[in-house]
Amino acid sequence: MVLKEDFLEIVDELLKSMCKSLVIGEEPSVAESEIAVLRSDKNNFQEVEANYSYIACSNCSMGMTTIAGVRLGPEVKQKYSDWQCSDSQTCNGACVGSAQVNTRHWSRKK
Repeated sequence: MVLKEDFLEIVDELLKSMCKSLVIGEEPSVAESEIAVLRSDKNNFQEVEANYSYIACSNCSMGMTTIAGVRLGPEVKQKYSDWQCSDSQTCNGACVGSAQVNTRHWSRKK
C-alpha cells in the first residue's frame, strides 16, 4: 500500500510540473509509459459545464478502446473562469491533470 501511495504522490507532482509550461488553448501535454499515461490540459473553462473534457489518452499504447471524459460543471466554471491567482493578477481557466493507470501493475494485496 505504501508503494501505491508513493506512486500517486509522484504522479501528482508530475502533473503539476506538466501544467506549468502550458498555455490556454495549447495541445495537452501527454507523458506515456507502460505503467501510466499522464495528461495535463489547460482550459479556459468557457464551456466546461456543458462539454466533456478528455482526460488521459487517445491512441495510446495501453490498449484503451475508449477515451475517459469528465464534465466539470457550473461550480468549477464559476470558481475558475476568472480567479485571483496572486495579489496583482487575475487568471482564467485552470489546468486539469489526469492519470490513466495500467491496472495490471497493481496488486490487490494491502
